[in-house]
Amino acid sequence: MQTISGFLSELGFLQTWEEMAPVEEAFLDHMQKGLAGQPSSMPMLPAYLGVEGGAQEARDVIVMDAGGTNLRVSLLRLAPGQKPQTLYHHVQPMPGKAKPLEREAFFLELAKAVAPVAGQSDRIGFCFSFPCRIRPDYDGEILYLDKEITVDNIEGALVAQGLRDALATLGAPCHQRVVILNDTVAALLGALAEHPASCFSGFIGMILGTGTNCCYLENNERITKEPNLCRKPGKSIINMEAGAFGAMRLTQADVLLSHGAKVSTQNLMEKMVSGAYQGPLFDALLQCANRAGCFSSGTQERLAAAGEGISAVDISAFMAMPAHPGRIRDLAATPQDALALYQLADALLERAAKLAVMNLTAIMRATGTGVDPLMPVCVAVEGTTYMKNHLFRQKILAHLIHYTQNQRGYFCRVLSTPEANLVGSAVAATVI
Repeated sequence: MQTISGFLSELGFLQTWEEMAPVEEAFLDHMQKGLAGQPSSMPMLPAYLGVEGGAQEARDVIVMDAGGTNLRVSLLRLAPGQKPQTLYHHVQPMPGKAKPLEREAFFLELAKAVAPVAGQSDRIGFCFSFPCRIRPDYDGEILYLDKEITVDNIEGALVAQGLRDALATLGAPCHQRVVILNDTVAALLGALAEHPASCFSGFIGMILGTGTNCCYLENNERITKEPNLCRKPGKSIINMEAGAFGAMRLTQADVLLSHGAKVSTQNLMEKMVSGAYQGPLFDALLQCANRAGCFSSGTQERLAAAGEGISAVDISAFMAMPAHPGRIRDLAATPQDALALYQLADALLERAAKLAVMNLTAIMRATGTGVDPLMPVCVAVEGTTYMKNHLFRQKILAHLIHYTQNQRGYFCRVLSTPEANLVGSAVAATVI
């Protein structure tokens, strides 16, 4: 029978930092090209926000958080020197997840969710966790929707304007000042609401949940595709849309996964890292390993009977307690096959963790931050995949020590703040 290590090598599945080196160099190249407005898999979108500011006086702020799974609406009370107080909170499934919607219906669903509190503040901080080009007026032009959300004719729509128009259609208050920001930006601002910015040399926000993305603080002079911004002193947060990075070789398993996605050519790194795709990617790996002769006949029969449908939750449960009966463990007819399943899942998480850490390391290299251990980079990491998969989180933290710090010489501190997206969105709404 084929060994898993031999199978992964033949498949070309990234396993070592030596194999990751050219990927990191390509990532740096795409960062630079994106900032210059040259062709790049990462759009490198300015958020037109920095890391300074915050509530100067007590005020209530409406917050919306549209992600790959849920839509959340809150009313937060912010006051200087105090923790945010939640006055209202509502959660519902994200529109466009269960079934496709038209553009107008999508915005109406957003407006219906916020209508109960629309008259209770003149500010809305809207964390919109999809590729979106932020404008200097803080509205956001939708580039496309990922995370398997489907809304027809949504490309080019303005989020804030669409929301206000839909509120007007409902007869609800619609004259709020709306700030659109990405979830990575919100996570970073949320972390800085609890930690002093003066203690860090750089700032990175990372989402590792249903999807994945990264943002960081960049010198304005390097954002050459924005003439007005690059001539302005100071720094701005860049939403990288890092999940879109695609300058790497895809394995047969990655190709199988992409063919099954709604848009096969988009967000290639996200399909290797994020929670939405870890289960389908493991299914694809099982198919490839089965064809390569990695399993006994008994396990082959179980695989055929079980079909697909493994989730990130299944992988997390299996890796936390591999001997316990469960969706993945029950596929193995022999102890040898159970070990093979473990090795496949471990390789999947290992590659995902290395790609996440490569992303963070590349940012520190590009910005020259984190070189002094007394002034590390603030890395605000949020997302269910990071928080709930203990082994995945351990791998990321370990690689940040062994690779980023010990091999590359860059220092960072990983922070996680409760409800960082909501708090960060509220903070953003107070600083304009």
